[in-house]
Amino acid sequence: MRKKILSVILIIGITASLAACGSGGTEKKKEKFEIETVSAEPTVDDVKKTEETEGVSESALADNAETETSNNADDFEEQKDIFIVKHIDTGDGTEIDFSNQEIINGPFTLGESVDIYSFYFTYAGYTKPNIKIDDVWKVDEWIVVPFAQSSFLVKEEDFNRVATLKEKKSSTAEEAVNAESESVAMEQNTAPQEKTSGETASVPEPVAPQEETPAPAPVTTYSEAEVISIFRSTLESNGIQWYPNVFPNSEAGPSGGMGWGIEDISMTDPYGDAAGTVEGLQFGGDKYYYIESQGSSNGYVHLKLYSG
Repeated sequence: MRKKILSVILIIGITASLAACGSGGTEKKKEKFEIETVSAEPTVDDVKKTEETEGVSESALADNAETETSNNADDFEEQKDIFIVKHIDTGDGTEIDFSNQEIINGPFTLGESVDIYSFYFTYAGYTKPNIKIDDVWKVDEWIVVPFAQSSFLVKEEDFNRVATLKEKKSSTAEEAVNAESESVAMEQNTAPQEKTSGETASVPEPVAPQEETPAPAPVTTYSEAEVISIFRSTLESNGIQWYPNVFPNSEAGPSGGMGWGIEDISMTDPYGDAAGTVEGLQFGGDKYYYIESQGSSNGYVHLKLYSG
């Protein structure tokens, strides 16, 4: 009987012990679950980080929206080789300094479209692809590009990426060489010649002034009567006498029966021809003369001259 009682007491004790253990595990599990639940709630730092992330996302979206707006075709004006912004911003007013610019000889071809900027370093538009430009200027990290209607800046890295240098035509090069040769030749011709040792500088001989050729005297054309008068006065002044004056009653008539010939006396130079007739008469020893006019033609007076 005693053994039965002890057995019952042991069974009750073991049962109570097991019940107590089960209750403690449940409490621990419940406490652990509560801790995990509390730690899962967002902290103040988590809230701030979330707000900052949302702010960055909104800013990025705003930038994207602004970029899309800036690329709107209505905001640009088309020129021959570029598209420029209708309203270019001047930024903080800082302008590019051209005092240290360096020329880069062209011509170039821009194979792709690149962004262009104002002289205030603000966005101004973009180029059309495959455009041709001439010489450009480098200023620091910028390239000054003279487009067809206006000049803008292009980043040096963009320019180097799309620009291709084109060779100038050979004819232009030949013209430049010819011009340079002509310039050198002109300098050599105009440069004073230096005297070498043992040589005497040649002194140019003075050029005698040329006499001015007098203007020809106006030509006078004499009438037939004037020619006859000049002819007679020339002969008689040289001792040749008018036959009728010496022999007014000659039976042979006014000619005296002397020999005769035809003399053509110029109507523009009767004095010269009359002098020639005097020389002929004097050479023949004739002292008397008589004339009969045969008229005039082709600028001459035709005289039938008797002499003896």
